[in-house]
Amino acid sequence: MKKRAALFTTALVTGAVLAAFSMNAYGAQITEEEARTIAFDDAGITEEDTVSSRVSAERDDGRQLLEVSFVTQNYEEYEYEILAESGLIFGASYEYEAASEGPGETTLEQARQIAAEHAGELEEDVTFTKEKTEKDDGRMIHELSFRTQDEKEFDYEISADEGAILGWDYDGKAHIAWIEKNQEQDPVLTEEGPTSGLEAAKAAALAKAGFDDTEVTWGRIHEDYEDGRPVYEGKFVHGTEEYEFEADAATGEIISWEMESIYD
Repeated sequence: MKKRAALFTTALVTGAVLAAFSMNAYGAQITEEEARTIAFDDAGITEEDTVSSRVSAERDDGRQLLEVSFVTQNYEEYEYEILAESGLIFGASYEYEAASEGPGETTLEQARQIAAEHAGELEEDVTFTKEKTEKDDGRMIHELSFRTQDEKEFDYEISADEGAILGWDYDGKAHIAWIEKNQEQDPVLTEEGPTSGLEAAKAAALAKAGFDDTEVTWGRIHEDYEDGRPVYEGKFVHGTEEYEFEADAATGEIISWEMESIYD
């Protein structure tokens, strides 16, 4: 759900890598700094792009959340709620009072396409539940709400004059419930019997690298989506080498692989 084109990268040194990995094996809570990184990465910005940021802990429906809020140098306001147990985005919002650069005068039909593309979805794959245009503070605004096939829910406000996105909200509660339901219903079958997609992904990554579980230090492993399919993205360290992988959540098959020195 990238919001900008900028990429976020982090330089790591040996001690920091091993310390972070030992505290954050899958199942452990993510740290405040990791939550901040997840939010910045999703927004497509770096910490240098912000003038202020804050992380606080809260609970919602019995879940532990880390709330990350920040303001950019252009005075764009972001707020993220991130599940402490997994790093999944529970909710997010964006506001920008100024009229940012857009394609120009925009119809409601064009606004639908702008909103869907911004959310990383195809317009034909989402269901719009609200579409209207009204005047607010002297300017005409398209207000749209839609949900995706995997139960993500979005709200958008788009300037009718500039086609600029003035605000958006993302609600991930139903999406996370959808993920959990599908994980329970669709175990991966292996020669040893049914196992979770996570276990299959970790086993495939270890097999590809030629290690067993006792030889590596696991980093954070979380579920994401790639081209509409659920995947696991994770990392681990062996000696001075860091391995990053992406695996199909349904089969455990490795679909992306990268190895580099922890000194890079």
